[in-house]
Amino acid sequence: MSYGYYRNSGISWFRDYADAVHKYDNTTDIRGRTEEPKRPLGHRKLTDSYSIRKREDGAIECVLWKTPVLTFNPDNSVDITDGTWTTLSTANFIEEVMGYGVRGRVFNGHICLMVGDKEYRLEKDTKFKLVKNEQGYWTPANAPKAVVHQINRAGSNKVMKRYKEFTTYVENVIKLRVNDQGNVRFSGNEYKEAFGVDGHGVLNHQGDLSRPHYQAFMQTLRQFVTCINDTNEETKHVSYYHALLILARSKGNVLWAEDGVEMHKWQVTELPNFVRNLFWGIHREECFKEVELPDGELKRDQYLRFFQSGWEKFHEGI
Repeated sequence: MSYGYYRNSGISWFRDYADAVHKYDNTTDIRGRTEEPKRPLGHRKLTDSYSIRKREDGAIECVLWKTPVLTFNPDNSVDITDGTWTTLSTANFIEEVMGYGVRGRVFNGHICLMVGDKEYRLEKDTKFKLVKNEQGYWTPANAPKAVVHQINRAGSNKVMKRYKEFTTYVENVIKLRVNDQGNVRFSGNEYKEAFGVDGHGVLNHQGDLSRPHYQAFMQTLRQFVTCINDTNEETKHVSYYHALLILARSKGNVLWAEDGVEMHKWQVTELPNFVRNLFWGIHREECFKEVELPDGELKRDQYLRFFQSGWEKFHEGI
């Protein structure tokens, strides 16, 4: 095995640039290969997983799969990147190549490095640079500032107030439609009338707002935002109704046989928090504030999900 907690990679750690050059110069290519990867970093049978290569500027790259995770530069600095792959294998790979003084782990959705007695987070699309200090230990040259997100209560209250009419509408419709078991059912015909069907009779609306990592999340979220922001007195309650159908399909149990949805009692009780979280994500700049942590200290960011995955794509497209 070569992944996860148990590893037998054959990688020996480098003390500096000279060690990396020595490893490269004294390792032969895999016979017959013309394209990368062809020079092993660890066991030769694992060259596709761990390889080493030299750039034209003399820098030595330690590659995990196709990603140059660590680069040993001629000035004896080291650049580290996760290549957007936040995996335990990446964290272990960094630790194996860097040896003592640098330890890696996955924490709160990021690769984090313990350098000496301080811990730092690898940020997306950035390089984390290490240099040797006067004592010969690795130390960050561009230590990123770690932040966590906290609720901005004043901003959150303003956002909730802005959508009070919509949330009241949702509450009233749910009260009218709840049955003796506390469940609410929306028929397939309701969805077909609201969103229509394609040429094969398949419902046009298939989105789910509870899964921001899915491709359809952003498209469905934009549709939802359009509906809840309808201010036309003649059409807004129809738009609110469509938004409610989207919520039910996102939170309830889909009845595939008829393209309907049933929300059980516990799902109905969770709906207000689900809607609030959607508002937080849609208006995250108003609802959250960043709090900077002391140098080398990390804490779990419980609201980080609103700044990743589908939420990030949603805001990048605005």
